Amino acid sequence: NICHQLARNSSWVPLLITCQNKAIENDDPIAAYILGYMFQNGVHVAKNLNKAVAWYSLASDNGHAQAKMNLGVMVLKGEGVSNADKSSGMMLITQAATLDHKPAIELLNRLEIHNFENPIPSAFEMEDYLYILNNY
Repeated sequence: NICHQLARNSSWVPLLITCQNKAIENDDPIAAYILGYMFQNGVHVAKNLNKAVAWYSLASDNGHAQAKMNLGVMVLKGEGVSNADKSSGMMLITQAATLDHKPAIELLNRLEIHNFENPIPSAFEMEDYLYILNNY
């Protein structure tokens, strides 16, 4: 994948242009994932969580497991979306896990040991929950 090669060579301007074209014209999940990562982390572009969500969504819709994982965590934390959504975030992470994505499986296992079914978790539980998510 040309976007992957450009990312490894740190050719940022051609990377941005090439990946945007490939992601939009060909529904290329790798290109969309790279763009999502760049916007989420402010890598050679201004950090923009709304754009990160949009690019991760495109990559996720096209089966990219890491994009599903990243998008799921962002949705759980309410980053780049209007409201945090536990159900949708967990669904995305679960989808990544069903693709045998090891970090998604690990995250689900770590979250499973906590019972967050209570609509109003204790402050300690919420703090622990956010700590776990912030490490992904």
